[in-house]
Amino acid sequence: MKQFLSILLLAFVVSACQSSSKSKAQPSASEVPTHNPPHGEPYHDCSIAVGAPLTDQPAPVTETAVNPEHGKPGHRCDIPVGAPLT
Repeated sequence: MKQFLSILLLAFVVSACQSSSKSKAQPSASEVPTHNPPHGEPYHDCSIAVGAPLTDQPAPVTETAVNPEHGKPGHRCDIPVGAPLT
């Protein structure tokens, strides 16, 4: 009987952990920030400055067509600073 209760308790704990991780994978609209959070935080967009409003508009391309410094408009984290924006 103790073994059955132990298995039942273990199954309950595992199912509880799985259901809580699924709920965090899909944030509600109230959890999504309206302004760009600091670098490394969820929903951070390197193409706009920290604290700038998060919009669906594309980042502007600089006149020289090179990747600007981190935090500057048009910056892309997937290419080095100063590299051509292609």
